[in-house]
Amino acid sequence: MKQKRAWQRMLSGRRLDLLDPTPMDIEIEDIAHGLSFVARWNGQTAPITLAAWSGKRLWTAPSWDKMRFPKPFGRATLIYSDAIILEKTKDKDALEAMRKMLEDRLNALVEACDNAQTGKM
Repeated sequence: MKQKRAWQRMLSGRRLDLLDPTPMDIEIEDIAHGLSFVARWNGQTAPITLAAWSGKRLWTAPSWDKMRFPKPFGRATLIYSDAIILEKTKDKDALEAMRKMLEDRLNALVEACDNAQTGKM
């Protein structure tokens, strides 16, 4: 029996099988681009709130995404952004600017979490 597939062409040019994604199909730029489109398609009724966490005592999975799990009794930090409402536009340059802004803000949150755990403020 032939396996069912649901292909989606991503902004990076990669094809993503939505029913069976692989690590090689996923790019952070595609995720940020998807977030900006979801907010725009929702008519700005669902603002985006970015979140990041970090901890001192973690297990890191030996997987493609290096998923981290907190160990018992470990200390963790969670930081989230204010609600972000994206403007409604079809201009490709404006969409790229919004995608870049989301990516930069998410990277800044992750860095702030990691710095809070190591004491670098």
